[in-house]
Amino acid sequence: MHARMKVARGISVAATATLLGGATLMGMTPAYAAPTFVLPPKDACEAQGFSLGVEFVGDAPEIREFFDKKGNKVREIQAGRGRTIVYTNETTPTADDTITVKTPGSVTRREFNSDGSYTAYATGFNGLILTSGDEGDPSAKHYKGRLVYTVSADEVFEFVSFRGQERDICAELDSLA
Repeated sequence: MHARMKVARGISVAATATLLGGATLMGMTPAYAAPTFVLPPKDACEAQGFSLGVEFVGDAPEIREFFDKKGNKVREIQAGRGRTIVYTNETTPTADDTITVKTPGSVTRREFNSDGSYTAYATGFNGLILTSGDEGDPSAKHYKGRLVYTVSADEVFEFVSFRGQERDICAELDSLA
């Protein structure tokens, strides 16, 4: 976690996915990330100065797509029990530099616009990584509640709102080092 996502762009690491995500990287569609990837400090934990490893354990979510009469995708729903997400400080790894987030489930609805942009409405357990090419400072956060973000046609992620509990993954990993 719609438009393809690149390493230098935001990543939706939805509990059921990714993406970041979707997640999420290396030219993959957000929220459908590779099982493991590493982001350099400038693309997640810039303030802490370390590379962030992200690994997904478990089955991929179920995805349903909806199209208009002309064949254009207008909506997508991703739902599932959730994957376990393992975040790791890859720069100074020790046995204690890992956070495991169990995600009992989430639902993400993406509403697509004719210009290729979309708005995502995510509920449950979801991660969102903003990278150096996105709106806002690079960060890796995990949310429990309702998260809304947008993705422009040129794949720039922007956090919109959140209601619930938030975890700053980079700050937590930094405190373990």
